[in-house]
Amino acid sequence: LNINPTRRPSIKKILKEKIVLRRLKIYLTKVFRESGESQRKKKNLLNCREQLSKLGLKSVLEDIEAKQKKKVAKVNATDVAMQKKWKEQQSALQKEEAAQKRMEEALAKYKEGNQRLKRRLLEKKNRAAKRAESVKRRSTPAEIRQRKKLEDARKRRDLLKEQKARRERDKQRREEKLKKEREAERKRIRDLDSWAKRNAGLSVPSSK
Repeated sequence: LNINPTRRPSIKKILKEKIVLRRLKIYLTKVFRESGESQRKKKNLLNCREQLSKLGLKSVLEDIEAKQKKKVAKVNATDVAMQKKWKEQQSALQKEEAAQKRMEEALAKYKEGNQRLKRRLLEKKNRAAKRAESVKRRSTPAEIRQRKKLEDARKRRDLLKEQKARRERDKQRREEKLKKEREAERKRIRDLDSWAKRNAGLSVPSSK
């Protein structure tokens, strides 16, 4: 501090120092951030604005207000983006739930149709069995004997067909076996001829 009061810096000059301005901005930012909607707070904020204007610190106030507006705009943009994302997620979830519901309904209809088909087939089978039983009960002894003869004849035909097929298979296996034996015999003869020819070329003529 200067001893001479006239040479001491004024309040305005002190407030414009960097170290003081930095602290003042921090304080004012906190004040503006905590200012609410009550009449008392609004009045205090208005007084603060007037005092800063009188001290020539209006630019500081404008900077703080601009920063506060940017922060508010950024928060609002973030909120809008979050709301948009939330709406998109809700829409996707609703679509997925609707698709799942349609799939469940289709599956339920398929199961119901399958059960109806099974019931119809079972009813048809039962009706056929009842008709066969009714026909069997109404049949005369002669018809029963005739059906039995026809069934025996069918069984004999099936047995003859099976025996014929078995004979055909046995015949085919014998022919294949015989064919293999003939091939082996021909191969053996060819091998003997080749061996005889090789030995004939190596034999030594007898002396006179």
